[in-house]
Amino acid sequence: MFQSVRYKNKNYLLLALAVVFGWMAWKYAFAKTFHTAYECARLEQMMQEADDAALTMAALQQEAHLLNRQLGGNGTSVYPNVNQELYDYLSRYCGDKKLRIHEFSEPHNYMENDYNIRSGKVIIRGNYVDLIKMIHNLENNFTSARIASVHFFSEKNPQTKKTNLYAQLWFQHIEKV
Repeated sequence: MFQSVRYKNKNYLLLALAVVFGWMAWKYAFAKTFHTAYECARLEQMMQEADDAALTMAALQQEAHLLNRQLGGNGTSVYPNVNQELYDYLSRYCGDKKLRIHEFSEPHNYMENDYNIRSGKVIIRGNYVDLIKMIHNLENNFTSARIASVHFFSEKNPQTKKTNLYAQLWFQHIEKV
């Protein structure tokens, strides 16, 4: 059959058959193997990401809890109203010291996303050392809200001609709605 074909044509035919067999081997064997290896690597990566997702979720929840505690929203308050708890705390503290609550304003509520942010202002009159001790005590022991700002100012009382020192405290309480 191939005896009448010259060597040059036999080589062309052999080359064409090698190309066809190479293409068939690629199409039916190697391509499927490489595709399966790629899918296996992709699925292993997805499994690793799924395993890491549980750890990441736990870390994010822990970070959110820590931020919530730092911002004064630990949720351990027995008072339904943080302002009432703050007023009771300040009343007890100021009653023992030479401090007086001069002004206690209503809180300002601000809603953002799933959080309710309450900000309130308190002005307390007293001497510098007692005011600093009170602020330190609030920072360390009052966990339902945090002190966002402190401003000291003095005013002269025209009746007694005495200068009074005041501390204006801004409190923030953040709670998840």
